Amino acid sequence: MGPDRPAFLRYTDGMKNRIRELREERGLSQQQLAELLVPPTSKTQISKLELSQRRLSDAWLQRLGRALACHPAELFGTLPSLSSREEAMLGIFRGLSEQDQDAFIRIGDALSKTEKTDS
Repeated sequence: MGPDRPAFLRYTDGMKNRIRELREERGLSQQQLAELLVPPTSKTQISKLELSQRRLSDAWLQRLGRALACHPAELFGTLPSLSSREEAMLGIFRGLSEQDQDAFIRIGDALSKTEKTDS
């Protein structure tokens, strides 16, 4: 764990995680989640991660976050609750290509500046 590791990741060792909860919310078996990871892993590794029998390194958190379509912090429940409108916007954003996400951010930024000057 390096000092440049994000704060929410520095204190995760030994914490209960939400991998199983998030996996089940998405209707995935351990085997299906294992196959979604890049590179793929085994059902046994997913089980060990869910039971905190294996350390969740930065690499594991990033891989699981991508496979479960969530921010790595969500694996520990450390993000604040989002409103239904925020969740809808996030769902749209996550479905976009990286290029379209950049455009989405630019548009949102421009709209926020327009709102401030119109007030």
